[in-house]
Order: sequence, then C-alpha cells, then structure tokens
Amino acid sequence: QHDIRPEKKGIIAYEDIVKHKKHFARFEEILFQQGFIDNNYAFNPKHGNKNIMAKLYHFAISRSYFCQKTFEPIKPIKELEIRKFLDYRYNVVLDKQFRTIGSKTIELNEFYAVHWLSSLPSMR
Repeated sequence: QHDIRPEKKGIIAYEDIVKHKKHFARFEEILFQQGFIDNNYAFNPKHGNKNIMAKLYHFAISRSYFCQKTFEPIKPIKELEIRKFLDYRYNVVLDKQFRTIGSKTIELNEFYAVHWLSSLPSMR
C-alpha cells in the first residue's frame, strides 16, 4: 500500500493517486495470484497478457480505485496519468493496448463479468 519504485518526473505518487489503498492492494494481490505480475510487481510478458492487463487497468479505473484530482497543484487526474502510473508500477508500457481497448465497451463489460473480477469491491 505504497510506492514500490523511486519517484519519477511525470508519474503521480501512490499516495496522491490511489484513493482506496486497501481495495487497490486486494486488486494487486489478485494480479499476482493470476500471474499478471510477479512478487516484485513486474509485469509478466506472457503472450496475450498485455491486452488483458490493459483491460484490468480499465477495470481498476471503473471501480474508482483512483483519485479524481491532485491537490498540489489542484488539477483533474486523467486516465492517461493513471495508465502511466500503472505502467511505471508494473514496469510495462501498455499505451497502445490501453487506448485500443478503451473504445470497446461491450468487450470490456464482458471481461468485467469474469468471476474473480466481479468479486472485487466497487467504490462508486
């Protein structure tokens, strides 16, 4: 429930971006159990995982695990900034997959129905 990598310019700090730390920690626990990240929070580059992980990013955003704005300075947090935070956290770049899957609402909704995802709490 904290930053695992050193601060980096352009990446919002864990404390400033993660709204529900306990629920986000549970989300990460499941990412580990399902083999998407290892015990060092590094992304598992197994074939097909990039597309699934991009869907998981959208899932975490849809569950409101992240703050809507920063306070120093006060400004809204965009999905792009959340994706950059998650990419840095998991040592992967999912820019293309994140943008592509973001426009596929039906596919995302079907993915969200996966049992292990539906058991995670929503903060809406």
